[in-house]
Amino acid sequence: MGALKPLLLLGEETLLRRGILTMKNAGADPVVVVTGRDAELVEAHVSDLGVLTVRNEAYGTTQMLDSVKLGLQLLAGRCEKVLFAPADAPLYSPETVEKLISSGESICMPGHQGKTGHPVCFDAGLIEGILAYKGEGGLAGALSFLGEKKVIECPDPGAYMDADTPEDYQIMLDYYRTAVKGS
Repeated sequence: MGALKPLLLLGEETLLRRGILTMKNAGADPVVVVTGRDAELVEAHVSDLGVLTVRNEAYGTTQMLDSVKLGLQLLAGRCEKVLFAPADAPLYSPETVEKLISSGESICMPGHQGKTGHPVCFDAGLIEGILAYKGEGGLAGALSFLGEKKVIECPDPGAYMDADTPEDYQIMLDYYRTAVKGS
């Protein structure tokens, strides 16, 4: 993208703040933000939201799973369920988050019409296994190794959007303006 994606605007909020606020509105607590590039700037940007932050000082040479593991270390023993979503995929609804948490599944994600999205939800009892995982495929690989992922039917278009490219970001902006904000 050529920009610091977590701080891209989506309406009045940034991608990162929108995801955090949605998680909190759905009852997620604590919320952990793992920072890397421009860590001080990102941490200052969310300092008023009551989140826990941890830095991946080696973000330039590590995989996303390494960042996930840093966040999970902070969550160990503090929760029953874990929700994971990258900062560039914040448009899932609070109802989707609540549906995943209440599903009773040990590992689940939203799905609709053959697509899967975010957030991913899993039992906190899997944290140790993820921390020990050395295989391929990142968090998805670790979760597949630890159990069967269930897809929970969620007709929430925002759950299947991210800002990987400028075109993706524009689609997200258009969706937000029309479907979320209603303008």
